This record gives sequence, C-alpha cells and structure tokens, in this order.
Amino acid sequence: MDEVIQLMQLLVDGHIDYDTFAGDYITLGREIRDEQWTALETSGLKRESDELGRLVLAGLISKEEFGKRNKALWDQVEGERIKGLSRESEIIAHIFVEADAYESDPQQRTYYQIGEQELLAEVRKALDELKAIHSTKD
Repeated sequence: MDEVIQLMQLLVDGHIDYDTFAGDYITLGREIRDEQWTALETSGLKRESDELGRLVLAGLISKEEFGKRNKALWDQVEGERIKGLSRESEIIAHIFVEADAYESDPQQRTYYQIGEQELLAEVRKALDELKAIHSTKD
C-alpha cells in the first residue's frame, strides 16, 4: 500500500509529470492485480470463484448474492499486498482506469479520455481515502 500512496503523493506534490504517473501507476496496478489473482489460485479458491461467475452469468444467483459470496471467498485468501475486493483494491482499480484513460494532448482526447485536471482530482480523492484507511490500520 505504501508504494501506491507514495506514487500518488508524488503526482499531487508535483514531483512527477502526469505521463510518468500514468505509466508507473498502470505497471504497479498490474503487479497488484496479478499478485491478487495468483494468491486466489494458490489458495485453491479460484474454482469456487469461477463457479460463482458462471452462476451469476446464468442468472442462477443475483449480482448482490454474487458480490457477497465472492467477497467471502476473497476474505479467505492470504498473501496479497492488498486484499482482493477490499476498499483499497477498489480505489486502486479506479485510479488504474483513470490512469489508463489519461491523454496528455487535448487534441488527441476522445470522449472517454481525461486530462491532467481530471486525473489529479481523482488521485487526490483516492489518496485522501487511502491515507484515512491506512491510518486506521496502523
């Protein structure tokens, strides 16, 4: 978690540029995601998680039931830096999407892409929330 907070802080404080942040953050986000999925597989719970996905897609359980049962599975997983399906993980995933949607050149931006001010605003909100969560765990 510290490296996520540090990277966000570097952007907020103006110590790195937006392109560097986006690239570094996407790399870090992928590492965290891959670590979470590896931990799920190692735990032996991936088959159960896949089955829940099949059930919700088939309409045999509701999205709400899927969410509760999948969260309960992830709560059993050990070994990730950042717990899968935790609030921290959700925040990290959100900023991953924002960093991926960042386009520095306003002339090149499409309707779904964002610029510096939008990215900075999202990172500030995420950073504040991550710091609050992190401070309660210390």
